[in-house]
Amino acid sequence: MKRGLILTLTIVFSLALNAARQLPVDSCLLHGTLPNGLIYYIRANQTPPNRAQFWLIHKVGSVMEEENERGLAHFLEHMAFTGTKNYTEHELYSYLTRNGMAFGTDVNATTSYDDTQYYINNVPTQRQALLDSLLMIIRDLSCNLLLDSTMIEKERAIIDNERTSHDSYQMRLQEHILPVLMQGSRYANHIPIGLPEVVSQATKQQIEQFYHKWYRPDRQALIIVGDFDAQLMERKVRRIFGVIPSPQTPAPAVEQSVPDHKGLRTAVYTDPEADATMVNIYFKHDDLPITDRNSETYLKHNMIKSLMLNMFRKRLDAMGRKSSCPWLTADANDTHYIATLTKESLAISSLSKSGQSLSTTRDLLTEVRRIVQHGFNSSELTQAKDALSADLKQYLLRAEQHESGDYVSEYIDHFMNGGYIPGIFQEVELSLDAIRQISLKDVNHYFKQCASRENVCLFISGPDSDTYPNDDALQQLFKSVMTSRVEPFHSPNVTTSVLIQHDPEPGKILSRETNDKFQTTTLRLSNGATVTLRPSKLDANVVMFDAIAQGGRWAWDDSYAPQLKVLESVIEESKLGGFSQEQLQQMLVDKHVALSFTLSDDHHDLQGGCASSDIETLLQICYLYFTELTADMPAFNTIMDRMRSHALTQEGKPDTALADSVAVAHFGSSPLVTSLTEAELDRIRYADLLAMYHTYIAHPESFTFILTGDFETGKLIPLIEKYLASLPVDESKPTLAPCHPINILQGKRHVSVSQPSLSERAQIKATISGPSPGTIEDEVMLVLYGHVMEIVFNAAMREEQQLTYGVSTQGQVMRTEPRWILTYQLSCKQANVNPALEETEQMLNLIRERGVSEQLFSKVKQMMLHQLDEDMTHDSYWMNVLCNLALGHDIHTGVTQILESLTESQFNDYISNLSCDTHITITTSSDS
Repeated sequence: MKRGLILTLTIVFSLALNAARQLPVDSCLLHGTLPNGLIYYIRANQTPPNRAQFWLIHKVGSVMEEENERGLAHFLEHMAFTGTKNYTEHELYSYLTRNGMAFGTDVNATTSYDDTQYYINNVPTQRQALLDSLLMIIRDLSCNLLLDSTMIEKERAIIDNERTSHDSYQMRLQEHILPVLMQGSRYANHIPIGLPEVVSQATKQQIEQFYHKWYRPDRQALIIVGDFDAQLMERKVRRIFGVIPSPQTPAPAVEQSVPDHKGLRTAVYTDPEADATMVNIYFKHDDLPITDRNSETYLKHNMIKSLMLNMFRKRLDAMGRKSSCPWLTADANDTHYIATLTKESLAISSLSKSGQSLSTTRDLLTEVRRIVQHGFNSSELTQAKDALSADLKQYLLRAEQHESGDYVSEYIDHFMNGGYIPGIFQEVELSLDAIRQISLKDVNHYFKQCASRENVCLFISGPDSDTYPNDDALQQLFKSVMTSRVEPFHSPNVTTSVLIQHDPEPGKILSRETNDKFQTTTLRLSNGATVTLRPSKLDANVVMFDAIAQGGRWAWDDSYAPQLKVLESVIEESKLGGFSQEQLQQMLVDKHVALSFTLSDDHHDLQGGCASSDIETLLQICYLYFTELTADMPAFNTIMDRMRSHALTQEGKPDTALADSVAVAHFGSSPLVTSLTEAELDRIRYADLLAMYHTYIAHPESFTFILTGDFETGKLIPLIEKYLASLPVDESKPTLAPCHPINILQGKRHVSVSQPSLSERAQIKATISGPSPGTIEDEVMLVLYGHVMEIVFNAAMREEQQLTYGVSTQGQVMRTEPRWILTYQLSCKQANVNPALEETEQMLNLIRERGVSEQLFSKVKQMMLHQLDEDMTHDSYWMNVLCNLALGHDIHTGVTQILESLTESQFNDYISNLSCDTHITITTSSDS
């Protein structure tokens, strides 16, 4: 008795001592609270350069709403951009878009259960006047909404369309499951979009009352991160936002906790639109109090959590590789319990095979019980520590290029949840030290605390054609498994870390050629392969890699369609150098390297990347893909079993029927474009797949190996000679046939696809197309055309007529014919399908006949130039450029000049002269 008391006191004292070790705030962050209660986070950051992000976070969401207010928090979010004290809706939209910011992507807002967030991103920072205006706009969003009656009616209709666009299986699942899982709290029935009867009848007075009650500075945070003078920004923030008055008698905060409960709580939901059976298990538990989260104790707590998840996920992954496994995929997480910020949960989510939800539940619970009973082992912990430490060190190496958006996410989390923000360098140093101190006992104790037999929720959902256990069966299974004795886990042994047993004989570099425009060096190798190198410091300590060749799916005829549909998945689970994928994961646990075989229509490649220090490992894996990829029959059987189960589940589902209808309407009856069927799976043989793959990679002389990123060319040359120039050419393998593209079928047609009648939502997908010269000028024009039509469609169909919540539009050039393509899609009510089709046709004709206004043209042009500037600061852009060059397409040269010199008149002439020979429309209709 005395010994237990002393131990308890020791633990309490130790925790209190650690909790007292508060972590400092990052010295580069200007963080404070104004007298009115508003909290601000201001940080200068040059990644990306000449850009800033402005965020306003309100601690007001749907859980603040009373029953007669359900939906008002979201309604207010809609109202914010319809007019403020200093900006009408048109002025706000015009000003931001004129400066290169796009509504919907750069300018938007979102409402959740606990908060409402407004953001204006990609703000150019070269002009102080623009930054000053942004501060005034954000201030207006914080306290100066007009809430005009006319705008209220317009947004009421738009919200109704938003509800329709979300009226799907996922929404119905949420509405059914949450009352069970969040029982006893407002989260149970306060979905942010609210109740239709409340939104349809809410008065201006109600909205204003809710606004004045909750939109107040003591519940707000201002976050500004970007390339600017932070000291000057802070002074302006304190002056502009400090004068916002606080309410005399602020409304008290609403209770947001989720109560604990005894034992297991279950729910099962079925729906005809569900395309898969899901099993989700939540072990609810408490987090440290928010007052204790800015401490070394909490940092260590988070490291323990990360190590636990690493080990747990590996176990689930190993189980999933067995053909007897009842699930297709499974994952684990330990974070906020569903919607709430006040409760945590160890959550296990899985995609079950058809008819095996009970077996899936049993096996997942058994693994939980195994860890509770036996814990993880020292080998697992060592690997997890190596992996997490390597991640942190890689993160540290890229600290100077930490994106502004990443900082914003950290500060939002800090405002909403508390915690620590000491800066990257100190946080990584403390985290690495914590990892070294964490023992196996620490991790096993934490898991056992989380995975108790109390406070557990389990829900199963899926198609109504499947079979499901009832509550009694689940309760009995839970009790049985969670009190059973199970065998301990045995880690597979890997006796070597050497990928290649015998070093290849190096080849030679025959020639070098530099290109100043692309800043590349091209090497011709002795085996005929080409290597393109583009060293840069755009993304620190990161190297991107692509080995690309012409060919792809179109190099085969339709009889190979089944094999082509599964080839990527099978190759990614095959052995490399005699090692299974599970063994490779263990061998590479402390490496940052990824490489995979991908198959496109007109090309195939090995695509991936690595940390700068892991280039040799990446090239070794590439070498093995060319020389030692062999069969792994157990893995193949597991993949085929998964695909068969998935094909059976998808057969006859609405989304599958729609996707296949879209494919057939565009490309005809080719089996290459339709969903994989069970009959096709019966025709697949592993040996045939490996033969096809080896045909793809048998000729390294047809490949261009591209590396771009943070590397030194001089140090890379010997590795290229050793692992790329040495790749053998297999003359016995056939050369791939020329591509036979599947082109869009010409003509005008309308296809109606029958859908379940559970909702009034209909979908429209349309394609307009015609012949094109296929030049870079055409590509620029078509992308601009897509942006223009998206704005035009949304202005007419969302804002003016309220026919839809939004239209997504894209313009592009299809190079194989070549052919220009404009696609658009939207959701709307069934009754609005024909009016929406008529309106889109009218808008298309209007733009073709009259052209776009100079104002709209300038806005879109500026947005595209703005985005292009941003893209060119990342290696991913240059990798895309170099891959296209390897396939014979220059998508970079002259684009900036074309855009800068392009006039409204030239664009309108181009659009009016487009020849259209194809118009395909697919709509869904109720089957009732």
